[in-house]
Formats: sequence, structure tokens, C-alpha cells
Amino acid sequence: MTPRSRQGRPPRHPRQVERHNETARPVTAGATLVDLIDAAALGFPDFPAVRTAEGLALTHADLALASDRLARGLAGTGVGRGTLVAVLADHTPDAVVAIHAAVRAGATYVPLDVNWPVQRIHDVLRSMSVRHLVVTAGLELLAFEVGAAVPCLRTVVVGKPSHSPRRPGDSGDGSAAVAPHDGTLRIRRFDGPRPAPVPDGAGLLWRRLARHGLTPSPVPEGYDPRAVLDGVLSGVGSVALVDVVRELRSVRVLREVLHLLAASLPSGAEILVCDVIGPSGPGPSEFLRIPPGWWDAFAGGYPGLGCEVRPRKTDEHVAGQPCEDLDRACYDVVLTVPPSMPASVVTAESGTPELPWEAADLPQVTVTDPPGGDDLALVVFTPGSTSAPKAVAIRHRSLVNLVDWFNRRNGVGPDDVLLQSTPLSFDLSVYDLFGLVAAGGCLLMLPSWELTDPDLVHGALTEHAVTLWNSAPGAFRQVLDAAARAPARHRSSLRRVFLSRDRITPDVLPALRQEFPEATLVALGGTTETTVWSIDAVVDVTGGLGQGDGVLYGRPMQNVRYYVLRDDFSPCAIDEAGELYIAGDCVAAGYIQDPQLTEGRFLPDPWDVEGGRMHRTGDLARWTSSGRFEFLGRTDARAIVGGYRISLGQVERTAEALDDVDEAVALTIGPPDNLFLALAIRTRVALTTEDVLHGLGSRLPGHMLPAFVWLAGSLPVAATGRADRIMLRRILSDGVGRTTRFGSAERGLVPPPRFPQDKENEA
Repeated sequence: MTPRSRQGRPPRHPRQVERHNETARPVTAGATLVDLIDAAALGFPDFPAVRTAEGLALTHADLALASDRLARGLAGTGVGRGTLVAVLADHTPDAVVAIHAAVRAGATYVPLDVNWPVQRIHDVLRSMSVRHLVVTAGLELLAFEVGAAVPCLRTVVVGKPSHSPRRPGDSGDGSAAVAPHDGTLRIRRFDGPRPAPVPDGAGLLWRRLARHGLTPSPVPEGYDPRAVLDGVLSGVGSVALVDVVRELRSVRVLREVLHLLAASLPSGAEILVCDVIGPSGPGPSEFLRIPPGWWDAFAGGYPGLGCEVRPRKTDEHVAGQPCEDLDRACYDVVLTVPPSMPASVVTAESGTPELPWEAADLPQVTVTDPPGGDDLALVVFTPGSTSAPKAVAIRHRSLVNLVDWFNRRNGVGPDDVLLQSTPLSFDLSVYDLFGLVAAGGCLLMLPSWELTDPDLVHGALTEHAVTLWNSAPGAFRQVLDAAARAPARHRSSLRRVFLSRDRITPDVLPALRQEFPEATLVALGGTTETTVWSIDAVVDVTGGLGQGDGVLYGRPMQNVRYYVLRDDFSPCAIDEAGELYIAGDCVAAGYIQDPQLTEGRFLPDPWDVEGGRMHRTGDLARWTSSGRFEFLGRTDARAIVGGYRISLGQVERTAEALDDVDEAVALTIGPPDNLFLALAIRTRVALTTEDVLHGLGSRLPGHMLPAFVWLAGSLPVAATGRADRIMLRRILSDGVGRTTRFGSAERGLVPPPRFPQDKENEA
């Protein structure tokens, strides 16, 4: 419905709102992100653009040259204007090079999060038909896990690992679901430095396997020990690799080991590969995880090789591991040796996730069709009200408008240093990667593991003269706590702190003034669908904290308009609450491959004579008589937890898709400045919280997993006939503070409290 006056024109907004929405301003910085970073390379060629805690990594000229070279290499693999290129990267300078290169090549970059479940990344790549993946060095194993099940995925590795991969320690002897019989020759891994010691007089087979830390167990009765040690396995009917695969260094090594064994065994013999960990398996990141579908591709290279993948039964125990975790992810494989074997190892095709191209080796092809202002620069995912994440497509010109406004408004320049702290898949990182660089500033990159330690982050912030900070409030609150514990040194450099995506609690400003007295606190508002930010406010005594998400904002950014509308789309009066619609150059192109949702959330703007669109945000808001803009909360069942906007409906539907879950209700508990996500589940069987969290963990990102879970045979029902959320919140809140260990993260698991019987619940 579009409101119209008697003259056929839309009704006018209050005059005060019209004045605030007079934000038109020409943007002269350029049409695309490529224009911005090229201008920085020309204007500040010798200024640092990206550096690590160890020192300077890249100047602006270096960054431009490196990203241009990689862009030409990507063009040689088929990347061009409009191509979707997924980027799987850690917090390193190579990540900046990779993302800049994708944009230079005319592509639309799709940032992936290394902490997402593998299945979620699978779903993203497959749903969007992504055919190109760029991965930073050190994440090759994860890229293999992610990409092995995605058809025709061209993969490029950028850079060199910053450190040698650490090998995990002993993880127990293991126990295979495929039980090797007494006559099976077992091959075990040597618990010590590689290569493993070679038995006296052993043949070439065992010397080659020893290079990978493998050695034979005692030869079973019935076999000639001398012949076996010589590598003559013609009389051996089966060989078992028990708890071995996870410790191999790469898929290439696995191929070599399997080939050596198959070439030494007689036709029809079996190779039992036990305790293989799938992509969702637990354990150190260095463990080799093999997607079950890979084995068919492996067998396809050896005509006649039999291959059977056998899922693990979850009621079996694996020594040294929590069976409820490892057994779910482990499986076993039985390979049957063919009549003949190739003379050499069959390798994967170059450019696949298993054998990716090295960026330095790519042929150089000129980029002949660079991006334009209306082209898509990136697709970033945000939780939606459906069972799948929403893929928001953002244009170059929207990002250029954001960067131009932000840098001018905050005086960002070549002397600024920003500590890049947010995940590269989070929309806040877009400004870090392009906006700061466009101003000639410098990004300080810390390894992911350091970013999880507030004391290390605070140390880097002070030791490296960081001037700008950009994150959700919760992350910076941890830095302030770390600052309070540390000596007050080098605190004068930080001049601007930008916080968004969550409520800023009243204690942040005094803590900031205490620890970083020269810093100004800036609150930023907006949505991913309107290009990250679209309004701001300096938080001080005069621009105090309000209700809603905590800040009374000022006027919208340049070329952006804020409408507060009633249900009939007519403008609200001053101080009247309504739904927020955001219009102007910030509005995204829509949701990738979801035209129905795009049509429902990106509506024609009746107040734009040029026919633009406005985004229906789902936020309640109002323009106040004091001239400020105030957020008042959400109109739908979404909540902000830890800086992430979470769809409670998505969590509920995902939980209800799990086996034996009859009903799920998601809600938030705890104080307003420290909310937790909780989940109540109705089930008729003896489910455990571990069952639920494991199932959700394979389908949802970490920030959407509940901190508290309650299981019951029935849920309280309100008079409306729906679940009584007030009662559930009271029940779940009683468990706050009681925690137990689950995996590597600490999550509170609420034991089921005593609850009225079903008859009382129905009353």
C-alpha cells in the first residue's frame, strides 16, 4: 500500500523530519571501491596500509600492486565482472589483498567465516552457486572440508602460513566401528617425532610409510613376519588403519598412503580405514577431516577399486574421547583392492579444494571489464526470519557514499591506525577493509587467537598507537576491563571509538573517559540492508543515552532519508512511534536469490521522484521533539545478542527440524546489557542438552547457539494458546550462573526444574 493525498501525491512528513532528511550531497571520491583504493595508492604510496604486530607488512603502493597482480591471476581462472568469489581468510594482510583483488577483478566478494560450521559454509556456496574460492595460507584443510562437496569450485591459496602448523598431541588409541579381525595387519601411528623408526631390515613400503609417522603393529599369527617386513603382502587379506587418518598432514599424504598399501596387497584384499573424522568432527583444527563424499572421488581414479563408507554407530565408545561428540562425526571406510593398480599415485585435479592453485603461480590476464558503480561489491549474510540466512547484496556506489561520509565526518586520514577486530564476514569489517584504506590510513591485523584475548588486544591497541576502534559494544567493553587491569601507559593515541549493532550501556562512557581520556565515543546505527551504517551520534553529556538500543541519534548520513511510518504507510507525527524505513543511496540491491523476500522488504519509495526504494527495517523508532532520532526496539521476533541481530524464529525452526524435538521456543534472558540466548524444548524422549547443541551447531553459526537449554515433556501455555514466554523466561532465568563445559566453549546448561504436571499446564 502506498499513501496518497487528494492530489495524488504522498502525504508530507512533519517539517522537522523533512529538514533532517535534506541530506543530498554530491560524492566526488569516485564511482567504485577500486577508485578509492587506487586514489589512496597514488596519494599515499609510501604510507603503511596494512601491518601486523611484528612490523610493517604493506604500504598503499604495495597493497595496490599485490591486489592488482592477484586480480589478474583470478581473471585467468575465469573471474570477471559479476562473478561471485568466496573468500575464506584469517586476520592477515593476505586477507586484505585477497578481498581487494576480488573487487578489482570486477567480482562480488562473499566473505566466509572460519568459525562457521562447515555445513553452513556448504549451504552458502551451494545456494549461491559459487564457483570460485580464495583462501589464505594456513586454512587449506578447512578449504578442503568446505569445498570437497561443492561441484566445480575453483580454489586459489594466497600467501604463506605465518607459522608452521602445530601437530596435535595423542588423542587416545581409538576404537573402530569396523572391527579388524585377528588376522588383520594393523598399521599404527608412532607417538613421537616423524619419521617413525623403521623396523630392522624393513622394505621400501615401511620406509615410505615411516616418513608419515606410520609403522606396523606386531604381525598377526599365520603370516610370515619376514615377508611382511620386506613389504611382501601377497598373503595378507586385510590391513587396518586405526586412528591414523586424522594425524596425517594432508589429503595428498592420505592418497600416497592408500596407494602404497593397495599396490602392495593382492587383488580382493581389504583396506579398513577406521576412525575417519568428518568435517563436523571435534578435536584440534590440525586434525585431517575427510568429507564422506570424497571417497567416491578417490575411488573413481582407480578402476575396479571397491569403496564402502560406513557411518559410525553412536552407541559405541571411543577410548579417550567423549562418545557423544566424536562418534557422531566419525565413520569408517572399507576399500577393496582392484585387480591392477596404476604405477603412480592418482592426484586430484589442480585448482580444486584438494589441490588448490598457488596465487603466485597463476598466469596473468588483463582485467578488461572493471566494475561500475551499480555493480555488486559484496554479498554479506545476516540472520533472517526464514530458516536460511539472508544474503544481502551491496552495490559499489552505496559503499562509496558510506566511505565518503564517514571519513569526512570523522576526519579520518593517513595518520590513523585502526585495529581490525571484527570477523571479516561481519558487515562492520567492510569499512575497515576499504574505508580506512581509502583515507590513507593503516590497518593493524592481529591473529584470530589474539583477538579472543582482551588483554592482548588492549596491549596491541596501546603499544601500536591505535587511533580508531570499530566494533560492537560488548567487544570494546572487554577491552576497557583489560585496560583497568593494566598499567596506564600509551593511552593518548586512541581518538575515536565507533560502536554499533547493540545497546551501549551507561557505564561505557565513564569507563572510556577513565581509561582513554582523549577518545570520543561515537554510536552508529543502521542495518546490513542499508550498507552497514546510516546515522550516528557522539555520546556525551548532551547527547545522552536514550531508550531502545541506547542512543539518541542525530540526522541521517548524506544521501539517506529516515521515515517513521504507520501501518498504512502514512508518516508518524513527532514523538509518535512507528516502523522505520530507510531510503536513499544506502539501500542495498536486495537479497540474492530471494525475490519474494526482496519485494517484501525493499519497497518503492513514494517520496523519491527518481523512483528509488526504501528498506523496511522492522525497527520501532520515532523522531523526538528535541530533534533527535530514537530507536525503540524490534517489531518482529528478533533480538540483539552479543552485537549480532538474531532471528529467534530461525533458531526455533532449526531446533524443531532436529530429531525428537516437538516444539522449540527461543528467547533472551539476563540483564539488558548482558543478554543470553535461551531455548526451551518440548520432547517425548530422553534428549540431552548435548544432543540439541550438537544438532544446532552443525546448522547455525556460533553466535546463534543458545547459552541455556531447558528440556521438558510439556511447555507452559498462555491464555492465547501460545507458549507462555513470560513463564519460560522466569524458569530459564533461574539457571543463570550455573555453567558446564561443552566442547571448547563454556555454555550454561539449565537442569530441568520441577514443573507443574501437564494437567496444570493445560489450565
